[in-house]
Amino acid sequence: MHKTKTARRRPLRLMLAQGLLLTAVASSVAQSTSVLNRSWSGQAQCTINVQGSGYSEHEVHTWNLSGGAPTVKGAMHIFAGTWSVTGQGSYQRSQGNQTSLVQWVMNASLSNAPIAIFVRASDGRMVIKSWHAQLRSPGGVTGTQQITVNGVPQTPGKINLEAFEWQFPASDSAIRSGDTIQFSGSRTAAIHGSVGPMQPGGSQGTEQCSWHFGS
Repeated sequence: MHKTKTARRRPLRLMLAQGLLLTAVASSVAQSTSVLNRSWSGQAQCTINVQGSGYSEHEVHTWNLSGGAPTVKGAMHIFAGTWSVTGQGSYQRSQGNQTSLVQWVMNASLSNAPIAIFVRASDGRMVIKSWHAQLRSPGGVTGTQQITVNGVPQTPGKINLEAFEWQFPASDSAIRSGDTIQFSGSRTAAIHGSVGPMQPGGSQGTEQCSWHFGS
């Protein structure tokens, strides 16, 4: 009889504890959601460097929030943002009696780069992330290709390529100070795969990102 009563009490205590936890999370979500209705501003920036055989690429991607009320879609508070990129690179290779030198600059800016901030219902943490597909800017990469055959330079050719947006550095590490909430942080990581124009296999790259957004 005693064992039966004990077995019945444990689920009740567990249910009470879970109820208190859910209440606390719901309260945190409600308080944080009110902050999202304010104007948010700030910037995130990622610097990309890639080195390979005869290859060098440098890019700086920047995202900006300049304030203004959000558009609300369910739990998502979507803020108007912009993306821009600048950079330069070069690639030199030789094959037989022919040498090719390609040099380019990257310069693009787009205003259709919305950023979403929301409260994750599962744990009450605030998250900031991109709210758009990868952006691309036709003609954002321009440059020249100089081919030399048997030591004789040929007429340079022009290159005109798309510039692609780097991945926005999403974060769920909001810092609360009184009535103010901020996202601040940084990261450094190795990157793999093709990043820049005409990148040869075996190239190595790194990204260095930092961000600071506040309400």
